Amino acid sequence: MVSKPDYHAKRASSGPRILCHDETMESKPEYVEGPEAATRFDTLVRKVLSVPHEEIMRREAEYKRKSAMNPNRRGPKKRKAT
Repeated sequence: MVSKPDYHAKRASSGPRILCHDETMESKPEYVEGPEAATRFDTLVRKVLSVPHEEIMRREAEYKRKSAMNPNRRGPKKRKAT
């Protein structure tokens, strides 16, 4: 009988690992440090702020229309004009 390597001993001796289909793979950090992080943040903020005010108002109005049509919504209901 062939013995499998001890999972816990292997895990304690190395860096973070992800198990995927009975194989181990090294995981990489999801963050960036240094000047690259600052430039990525700046570009993201510029993209968010570049959306025109009219577009934001249009999206909010569309969302309110959809949510008002939901018969199971919480809170006060709008009265229907008859």
